[in-house]
Amino acid sequence: MNGGLSMRGRRKHFTVISVMTALSLALSACGGDSSATKSSGDNQSSAETAVFGEQPLEFSFYSNYDFASPIGYGNDVSTKWLKENKKLNMVEIGSNGNASQKFGTMVASNDLPDAIMLDRGSTDYTTMQKNGMLVPLDDYYKKYPVLQKLIDPETFNMLKAEDGHMYVIPNWFDSAQNQYKNVNTGWTVNREIYADLGKPELKTFDELYSYLKQVKEKFPNVVPLEPGIAMNGVNMLYKLIYAGNGGNRTIWNIGDVPTFPNTETHTLEPIFNDPAYLEAFKYMSKLTREGLVSPDMFT
Repeated sequence: MNGGLSMRGRRKHFTVISVMTALSLALSACGGDSSATKSSGDNQSSAETAVFGEQPLEFSFYSNYDFASPIGYGNDVSTKWLKENKKLNMVEIGSNGNASQKFGTMVASNDLPDAIMLDRGSTDYTTMQKNGMLVPLDDYYKKYPVLQKLIDPETFNMLKAEDGHMYVIPNWFDSAQNQYKNVNTGWTVNREIYADLGKPELKTFDELYSYLKQVKEKFPNVVPLEPGIAMNGVNMLYKLIYAGNGGNRTIWNIGDVPTFPNTETHTLEPIFNDPAYLEAFKYMSKLTREGLVSPDMFT
């Protein structure tokens, strides 16, 4: 069992309605008349909004990366609850280790999934957009404005296609309107355990460490901190701790040595020169040594 504290996060991607990219999520016009699919966005605003969970909802999802593989929707606590209580089912499509081949086959057969994650500005995205294979999301952004309020207007306009339409949903972006602009990973807390321990403040890493110690002592069968998704979770957890130690730091994997943007010198510098990196490394080591994180996260 786990549940003291866990993480939720994503890479820099975007989704297109039926296609998601490393900067956003995009939806595709699946199999057939693309004009009919495009009109669905225009009609959405006038259609009656369904109540989530009343009727079964299923969609297919594909991550356009060689490393991406189905995680088993419905097998973990969260997705199992969504499946059983909200009638939401996600059909995962794997790349089988060759995303380029898989993607090419789907496009050639005009059999795209409902959502695809891929890199912003990639030729795959451009090909679909220019061939009318994506659904414009303009009306969705107007109807559900929460996300757009967090995106700077300049950034939002930059994400639009040449035809002026928005086809993507970014899952990572720099924005003056978002105080967590450099990190798209966050913490989730098991409410029952948190309440049982008196709902202590969790604003500093010292407070987090103390809380994890309490979880381990009172709930020995619980993993105090569970990063999830195997090695990817380790990366996200470390980056989250690094960001907290370094004034909202972010890591840029450019070249052989990871770098961070130094806002004082306006340069990219190796993270190994950053004191915040050392502090984050020491903190992660302490959590690992004391058994406060999942022992499986390095496997």
